[in-house]
Amino acid sequence: MKYLIRTMIVSFFICNLLPITINAKECVNVLTLDFVNELEQLTKSPLVAEDTYKDNTPLKRVDAAVLLDKAYCLMYDDKYDESIYEKVVSKNRITDLNKVSNEKQSAVLRCFVRGLMKGYSPGKCHQERVFKGNNYITSDEAQECINRLKKNSIRVQLSQDGQVIRTTNLPKNAKDFPYILEAFPNDFYEMAFQFNFFDCSTQKMIENSSIDEILNSKSYKEWEGNPGWYKSKKDPYGNGTYTTPAKVNQMANGIYCSSFTDPIEYPFRFTAFINMREMYEEGWCQMIEDYLELRYSVNYKDSKWVNAFMKSHGNSEKVKDYIKDIKKNKVVIECNQVTVEPSTIYDSEGICIRTYVKFQVKSAVSLKDLNKVFYKDYIGSAPIKYNSLEKGKWKEIYVDYKVMLGVIRLGEGHVPIEDYVVCGNSTEDTVMENRMKGPISDYKVEKVKTGRYKGYYQWALK
Repeated sequence: MKYLIRTMIVSFFICNLLPITINAKECVNVLTLDFVNELEQLTKSPLVAEDTYKDNTPLKRVDAAVLLDKAYCLMYDDKYDESIYEKVVSKNRITDLNKVSNEKQSAVLRCFVRGLMKGYSPGKCHQERVFKGNNYITSDEAQECINRLKKNSIRVQLSQDGQVIRTTNLPKNAKDFPYILEAFPNDFYEMAFQFNFFDCSTQKMIENSSIDEILNSKSYKEWEGNPGWYKSKKDPYGNGTYTTPAKVNQMANGIYCSSFTDPIEYPFRFTAFINMREMYEEGWCQMIEDYLELRYSVNYKDSKWVNAFMKSHGNSEKVKDYIKDIKKNKVVIECNQVTVEPSTIYDSEGICIRTYVKFQVKSAVSLKDLNKVFYKDYIGSAPIKYNSLEKGKWKEIYVDYKVMLGVIRLGEGHVPIEDYVVCGNSTEDTVMENRMKGPISDYKVEKVKTGRYKGYYQWALK
C-alpha cells in the first residue's frame, strides 16, 4: 500500500513537471493550461482571463466543450444548425446533460451539433448518447477535438434528428438508406425489406441484378394474391409501388399510400401523401414503440398490463383467447429496449419502419407453441418462430412494422375518416437471421422445390 501511494505521488509530480503536449502519452488526461495554450495558438487570441485557470489540473470534458465553443466562435462565427440543436434538446439526445451546470449546457450542445464532440453511445441501437461531462478528457480525445476544429471535413455528422452518422465500414446495401447511424450495426440494415422476397427463373438474374431490374424483368414471377402490383405502372402521383428508405428521403412530398376498402360497404378509396418527417413528428414511431413495449412486456399476473394490452389491441375474441393462453402458460416477458428508427421508413404497400427489440422470456410453462407466448398480429399467416429462444436468455430481433393507413368509416357527407393501425409482417416476426436479398456470404441461390414457385430461384440462408 505504501509503495502504491508513493508511486502515485511520484507519477503526479512527473506529469506536472515534465513538458506536456496534447499528443503526450505520459499522461492519459490532458491538463487544462496545455489545452488552453493549444487553442490560443489556433485562435491567436486569449480564450479566458489569465487568472481563470490557476492550476494545471486535468481538464473535464464539460470544460473542454466550453473552451472549444469559444475557440470556434473566434476562428469562424457563432452560428450552428438551430434545427438540429432543437431536435437534440427536444428528443433528449444527450441523456446526461442535466449533470452539466446550466451555464455550460449550451456550450456542450453547440459542440455536439457542430460535430466537435460526440459523446458516447450507451449501446447497440440506441438513438441517444451520454456526454460524461464530469469525466476528464484524454489526450487522444482532445487531439481529435482539435483536429475537428481545424478541419470541417472530419467533423462528426449528425442526422436531422440529432443522431451520429457513420461513414466507414458501411453495410453492403448502404445506398438503400439516406444515411447509416453509428449505433446501429450492419445487420440491422442488411435485413430484407418486405418487397425483397421474390423468385426468378434464372440464377444469373437473381445473383447479379438489382431489385429494380429483377422486379421489372420478364423472368420475375409475381406473388400469388398480388398480381402485377410490383410491376404496376405509376400511381396517381407518379411514384412506384415500393420505395426504399433512401428514395423516401429524397421525395419532396413523402410517400404515396392508399387504403383498400371494401367496395360494397365503403365504395370510396381514400388516398394520402405521408411525409416521412411529419410522420415522425406526429408520433407514429412512438405509437409503434408503445405497441411493442406492451407486446414484449407480458405479465399474466399484472392486471394493469392485461387492461392496457386489451385497450390497445381491442377487446376481440383473438385478444381474449391470447390472455387466456398466457395465464394458463404463466407467461412473463421482460422488455429491455425498443428502438423504432425513422430513417428506415420505406413503402411496401404501406408504411414500414425497421425496429429493434430486446427481450427475454422470464417465465413460461412451455415454449413449444409460441402462439401461446407471443401475440400474433392479425395479418400474420405463418407460425411465430424465433431462433435460439430460451427462457431467461436475452433475445434481440429486428422487425419491420407496418403503419397502415385505412378508412374505418365514412363521416357525414361521405367524408372518409382516417385510422392508423400498427401490424407486423404478413408471414412471421423477422429475426436477425433474415437479411437482405444478397449477395451476402450467408446466402445461397437455390431452386424452390415445391409449390407454386417450383423450379424458380430464390435466396436462401446456407
